[in-house]
Parts: sequence; C-alpha cells; structure tokens
Amino acid sequence: MKKIVLFAAALFACVSMSAQLKGDMSISGNLMFNAGNQVGTVKYGTSTETEKKPNPINFGAGISYGYFVAENCELSLGVDFDLKREWTNWEDSEASKLYDYTNSFSLTPGFKYYVSIVDDLFYYTPNVYMGLGFNFGKTQTSSTETVKKENLPFVFGLGVDLVAFEIKPSFNIGITFSLGGLYYTNETVKYEEGSGDSIVKFKYTKNDFKFGFESFLTPKIGVKYYFF
Repeated sequence: MKKIVLFAAALFACVSMSAQLKGDMSISGNLMFNAGNQVGTVKYGTSTETEKKPNPINFGAGISYGYFVAENCELSLGVDFDLKREWTNWEDSEASKLYDYTNSFSLTPGFKYYVSIVDDLFYYTPNVYMGLGFNFGKTQTSSTETVKKENLPFVFGLGVDLVAFEIKPSFNIGITFSLGGLYYTNETVKYEEGSGDSIVKFKYTKNDFKFGFESFLTPKIGVKYYFF
C-alpha cells in the first residue's frame, strides 16, 4: 500500500511539473492540404471501362490565440481560411476541365485539455470547437471565363478532435498534429427571387453529422509559440 501511495505521489508531481499553468498564453498557426483522385469502373453491356475523377483540392490555413484559464485548460479564438477547388464534371470545347472555386472564412472559438504522456515533451490534446463561417467563390464557364457563385451558405459547426497531440521540443515551442473527429454542421441559405410585389423569399437549411473517417487522410499540422 505504501508503494502505491508513493507511486501516486510521484506521478502527481510529474504531471504538476509538466502542466501548462494558469495565465500562460500562446499563438499558433496551422496548415491543411488534401488532394487525390477517385478511380472507378463502369460496365457498358459486356465491356468495362475505368473512370478517373480528381478529388476536390482543399487547402486551409489558420491562426489562433490561446489563454490557459486553469492548469492544462486552454481557451482559444482562431481565424481560418480555406480554399476548395472541385471539378464540375464539365469540359469546355477545348477539352479543358472546368472547376468550382469556393473560399471560406471562419471564426473558431475552442477549448483544449492537455494530458501529459511524456513530461514536458509529449501531450495528448483533445479539443472541442465551434465554427462560424462565410463563403464566397466562382465557377468556370470556360478556360478563360468565370462567374460569381450566388447564394452560398452561412455555416455553423461544432467539432471534437479526438486524435490530437502536441510535441514540445523546447519550453516555448509546440508542434501540433490532429486528424479525424466528430463534426456537426448547419448550412443556411437565404435569398429572394422576383421583383416588386412578386418577390418570393427562399430559405434552405442542411444539417450534417458525421465521424470524420475521411479526415484521417487530411492531417492538420501546426506550430505553437508560448509566452508568459
């Protein structure tokens, strides 16, 4: 029993020594990139053809400020920008692929908890966050012409990153890594058609809840700077 008590005391001391303390602050930045191709087979009678389609290209970047409200408990506020390019399944007269381009800007408040795995070096950092996003973009009508995309949604989202870690090679620097998670999003579009007394108002809402298996192919890597 005495050995168990001594071990527990030693473990508590190690965790306390490696804790992120109340009042600590941080600035962090992260990058995300995902691309690839979809390959499938289509049967036409007795013949089979292979079809190849490019996946959407996603690039994201963000910056965040964090403040530790208690030991190992960090509140943060981030700004994220994402660019998505997706093939429209159409080609112009010169056989050039035509693409949709969608840009999004979002504010992301969040909460992260630090669990020490290796003292002062390696942490498990599960986190929850909320996103408020605005979208704008354009669609190619030919290889040289584009039109503005109309009626893009306002997006509200909630997420949990379950596979998230941080390595601290020095006292002030952290390298973050995360992938996968639970996500809920709500997209709302409001617009009007007609004029004068014939105006008709439309509202479109889409809810989506999923476990981010596809996100395991889209790791997010960041760098964090701590100051006190």
